[in-house]
Amino acid sequence: MVSIDLLKGMQHQPDYKAVNPQAVVPSLVLDEGGPPLFQSMAIMEWLEETKPQPALLPKDPKGRARVRGLALIAAADSHPLVTPRIRVYMKRS
Repeated sequence: MVSIDLLKGMQHQPDYKAVNPQAVVPSLVLDEGGPPLFQSMAIMEWLEETKPQPALLPKDPKGRARVRGLALIAAADSHPLVTPRIRVYMKRS
């Protein structure tokens, strides 16, 4: 695990941009190689599908949908407002 301090702009360092050219977090570098995975929901689903124990999502479809909906509140509704690149853009507008 490598921590990337967004407030210090560490996501713009060449080492991290080599992992994720978008300079956003999170990124998951896989042991087996290949391109890193990105975006929280995609990483969560990859973990659920490839490492099912312990389960990250409930077993029933309704419960899984509820958890995904709650996760999307953070990812799509509130997270963009606290992300430095969005805050900088909003200040400029």
